[in-house]
Amino acid sequence: MTGLFFFKLIIKKLVVFSVSPMSQISKRLASPFKVLVSLVCYLAEPSTILAIDSKTSLTWTPVAKDLEISEVGAPALFSPQMFLARTSLEDYQVSVAVAQDSGPRVQTAKALAENSKSVLVLNGNFFDPDLKALGLVVTRGIQRNRLHKGGRVLTGIFELSGNGLNIFSRDVYQPLKALEAMQAGPRLLEGGKPIAGLGAKDSTTRRAGVCIDTQGRLIFYCSTSNLGGITLSQLQELLLSPEIGCRDALNLDGGGSAQLYLKVNPQGTTAGYEYFSPGMDEVPVFLTLKGRK
Repeated sequence: MTGLFFFKLIIKKLVVFSVSPMSQISKRLASPFKVLVSLVCYLAEPSTILAIDSKTSLTWTPVAKDLEISEVGAPALFSPQMFLARTSLEDYQVSVAVAQDSGPRVQTAKALAENSKSVLVLNGNFFDPDLKALGLVVTRGIQRNRLHKGGRVLTGIFELSGNGLNIFSRDVYQPLKALEAMQAGPRLLEGGKPIAGLGAKDSTTRRAGVCIDTQGRLIFYCSTSNLGGITLSQLQELLLSPEIGCRDALNLDGGGSAQLYLKVNPQGTTAGYEYFSPGMDEVPVFLTLKGRK
């Protein structure tokens, strides 16, 4: 036990050093270093990478009109945590944002929020080694990338149309009336029930995604710890918990891509709210929230 204690202590020191703003490690070296530390921690004691307990009581806190947040998971170094934001879209509009439309070809969620003047930004599509988004991308009614029909991952479409929000199966989707759309996967929930067959190659990693709850509200979710993860089956259970109450859900790109930025400054107040769960990668496509004018 003494050896394990000192090993954990060293790892904690390394993690603090790797994320410290005073560190002299360059950005290019810092991300691989954090990946290595995460891997060592996982291999050293995988039993500490626990599932988020869907039975844990959680509360929703308003941070602005029509925008609430919640967090679930133990605030410990090796424990997975999840951040959630919820809106009815009465005061906000959701859009798909291509990074190069407002700056560099790939960006962080925070940079995209600043460049596009968005309140909330969440990473979106998977992408290839050339940084090109995989699967359907529709912005402002214009198809930017075509539907991907093969494979077992990109099985779902998040769409905003004149009929409202929907998460469709790729097998039945027709992108004829989409105003905004994004393809990712796998789909997690349909009609309040978990999609079967996701456990065969289920791994523990950071997650990001969206769901539509039983009241038609949009929920964004994102892992907040680089040293903790959650499987798809555990995520399904969490999203179905009564406090969250998702009806349909879609998994977006995860791992080092998972990132969420939120900043609100309600009118008539001097105090705002800012939250950033950074990823390890810059990405090409995002989901954004902007205030309705």
